[in-house]
Amino acid sequence: MRIAYLIVPLALVVLAFSSGTELGRVPAPRAVPLLETVKLGPGLRMLTGGADGNVLVVSGDDGTLLIDARSPDTAEELIVVVDALDLPPVRWLVNTHFHEDHRGANAHYAGQGALVIAHAEARRLMQVGETVEALGWTLNAASAETLPYMTTTAPMTLHVAGRDLELLPLPPGHTSSDLAVIIESADVIHTGDQFELGSFPFLDIWHGGTLNGLIAGVDQLIELAGEDTVIAPGHGPASNRAKLIAYRNMLVGVSETIDDAVDNDFDLPQFIASKPTEPWNDRWGGVQSGQRFAAIAFLEATGQR
Repeated sequence: MRIAYLIVPLALVVLAFSSGTELGRVPAPRAVPLLETVKLGPGLRMLTGGADGNVLVVSGDDGTLLIDARSPDTAEELIVVVDALDLPPVRWLVNTHFHEDHRGANAHYAGQGALVIAHAEARRLMQVGETVEALGWTLNAASAETLPYMTTTAPMTLHVAGRDLELLPLPPGHTSSDLAVIIESADVIHTGDQFELGSFPFLDIWHGGTLNGLIAGVDQLIELAGEDTVIAPGHGPASNRAKLIAYRNMLVGVSETIDDAVDNDFDLPQFIASKPTEPWNDRWGGVQSGQRFAAIAFLEATGQR
């Protein structure tokens, strides 16, 4: 039975994934420049574009802090763009989770003296090289130079770059290694991949992700955000609390469809045939992306891998 359950997710999910690309993201055509710099306030910029994670650049007289560092394939691009901003040296780098498209430039900045900080689970998972057979997804173990130097499992405040930044560990949702970063003085929150735009979320159930945890983490972020808070998602354009609430409603809606399917003894093919994400496909990433998310969430809810 387990093999039968896995055959369908393979058909649903693998087609949209490509080697070296973070799961759930479709590679953007290469363009020059690929990265767009979006000013979010004084000393605060978001670098966004392509398939890799958004980077927040926080600068002050005492140095510059980066939140996330894109993938190994685009790390050089990030370094060039950050250098062109002509800011104080990068002294701190926070990874919002362990996936490769958020840690690509870690080694470069650590080599220049930056302190890399992440969730303790992120450091552990970065050291694991493995292939998730159900997805045909190979994770590369990080080099020693890439690993976070400082880790936490509890809220922690950094007094850096002229600001107070709160690192908030979130419940296991996207992964078991998720951090959000709250910059209260600027009214900005970087959510990591707990919230992303352009596709349905990727629930990494192979590394601790859970749909209930994703919902719980988003609830925390909604509680922290105000009407004017700028939400920097893990992927996609800068957003706001209203869209985060709509995203949360979608997550809850999909969770309810899974509960109904379980109550009716659906197997995975029957569940997917019921079009569980149809009400949200147009807004959150299309039919294929929705099927991928729903299939993985169903596997997690029914104890499948």
